Amino acid sequence: MDRFSRLCLWGSMACAFLSLVLLSFDVFPWFRDPILPHRPTYPLGIAGMVLFVLSGQWRGRMQEHRLLLGGILGMTALAVLATVWGLQDVPGDVAPDVWTGFLLWTAIPLAFWLWGAVMFSCLPCGQGKKLFHAAVLLLAVSNLAHIILEIPANHGATGIKDFLVSINSWFRFECIDHGWWPPVYFTDRIRGLFAEPPHMAVGLIPVLGVVLALSGAKRLWLLGVVCWGLIMWQGKIASGLLAFVVTCFAAALPFYFTALRRHRMPVLMLTAVLLAGGGWALQAGWPGMQARFLPAFQEAESLVRFVKDSHAGRPAACPELQGGLEVSSLAIRYTCARLDMEAGLSRPLGMGCMMQGWYWQPLEQCSLERGSEPTGFVEGARSSKLHKYPPMNQYTTLLAETGLPGLALFLGLCGMLLWRSVRFAARHRDWYVYGMACAFLGMLAALTAITMKNATAFAFLAGYLYAISREGDGAAGETGGGQVPQQERG
Repeated sequence: MDRFSRLCLWGSMACAFLSLVLLSFDVFPWFRDPILPHRPTYPLGIAGMVLFVLSGQWRGRMQEHRLLLGGILGMTALAVLATVWGLQDVPGDVAPDVWTGFLLWTAIPLAFWLWGAVMFSCLPCGQGKKLFHAAVLLLAVSNLAHIILEIPANHGATGIKDFLVSINSWFRFECIDHGWWPPVYFTDRIRGLFAEPPHMAVGLIPVLGVVLALSGAKRLWLLGVVCWGLIMWQGKIASGLLAFVVTCFAAALPFYFTALRRHRMPVLMLTAVLLAGGGWALQAGWPGMQARFLPAFQEAESLVRFVKDSHAGRPAACPELQGGLEVSSLAIRYTCARLDMEAGLSRPLGMGCMMQGWYWQPLEQCSLERGSEPTGFVEGARSSKLHKYPPMNQYTTLLAETGLPGLALFLGLCGMLLWRSVRFAARHRDWYVYGMACAFLGMLAALTAITMKNATAFAFLAGYLYAISREGDGAAGETGGGQVPQQERG
């Protein structure tokens, strides 16, 4: 490698490092660009990709990554086709905004994923590991400092709360979009340096992956896993708690199967007791849950029926909401997911990037009194050139934009990565890789309650996991961190 290539590679690594460290600043006030999102990770990531291409380290290596490259190019092509098709049914003056949205929220995040995977694969495993760990742990420490102050502020420490409010403008925009987001302070919630608690949950999942993976060599790192879960519980972040539960469940599976092999009957009896207890608790709590959420689901379905009937040309009257959707944010997310599903299934390739709001457009005729957040969504869509609504679920958003083919391709890529990493971990008895795979599974679970608003977290975690689970080139045994328990052979 000549001097220029080496400098470009180092520059690309530096951009990747800073993109992870500065992940929290997702509405950064000191970076104002008319096109790019207000976050430093985008220009840093773009610069890192350009430097990596200039370094030439990818030459002769892309054959190894042809499956990932083909999947990402396939997703990009599907999104382009869906968008071109969708633009035929909307006013022509929105095309520049649509293609800008496609570039920012589809093409660039997919390119970040490919860049992270290929760049980490080009580095020696130990060097890539040190780079990823240093960036993720700095991200954790910077957020932890803010979180430690948020907890007493939520329990009545007004001096600390006033201090947090006073420094908010240093690293966060205030009152953007419709003038209410992000709030200066989240009462009784925790968000670290991020704009919103769910953003923090997804952004800090790489931290959960690192501490879980390192716990294979040193059990003391399990304290970090517990602290991560406690932060999500204190912050009342449903997506974070879901990610935590799924990650821990997946991490416990090898130990469960090992115990099942060694002590079959006691483990089966304990499993049966736990399943029976869970079933009894669900049965006991079901009437209360039904009484609480049934009105919300009925109102959500009334909105979906109204939109479907409007698009089908059938007589439709605006639904009258009675406050059922105000019961929980889950009701809001369910409503958005149902409308996105109907939008995605209305065409073979969905509505096209940034255009699912056109499917929701009939709702703009309605006042939707007592609709809580949907009322705000509709008011915001009326003033938006693209009739934009907040995306609430990565999978239903993909379905709405690119139809079933796009969603299937994304799930196939993620499934390929999980299968590859779990197979590697089982073959080499590598707990480190398995722990990172569990965290990635947790991130996929969290994306049912939020989209890849901060795509950098997903791209780097997926790219790093892809790199450390590759066969050959001394990858096995260098990741370290303990062994995955295996069943005894009879």
